Amino acid sequence: VMNSEPGKQAQADAKKRHVELDPAKLLKGTPIQLSNSRGRSFILMGDTPPLTGADNTWFWIVQESEHGATTLLWVGANCVEIKPRRTLGYRDVEAYWSSAAETRVETYQFDGNSYKLRRSRSVQR
Repeated sequence: VMNSEPGKQAQADAKKRHVELDPAKLLKGTPIQLSNSRGRSFILMGDTPPLTGADNTWFWIVQESEHGATTLLWVGANCVEIKPRRTLGYRDVEAYWSSAAETRVETYQFDGNSYKLRRSRSVQR
């Protein structure tokens, strides 16, 4: 997670301010059930800037395996929902983002390696 662009930005900001970066204070997370596999999966979200902001929060879906952790999805949104529908055994994910002028819903599906954007719907207000 800390190797993503927001994670790198957080590290650079901390270095400039000469403060130690504690990922446990930057992120919140919870286990999720994406598939019937034995590997554990988690959804993480930014809890403080630059991993969250006034109109956007960064989310990561990460899966553990015997070889370490793999980021399956990294997305900026207001909210992320794990849907019951499945693609290749993994639950679909929807990301929601809204502003005063627009609401966008993005649907992500698992392609065997990671989640890919399959559909984006936008409503102008």
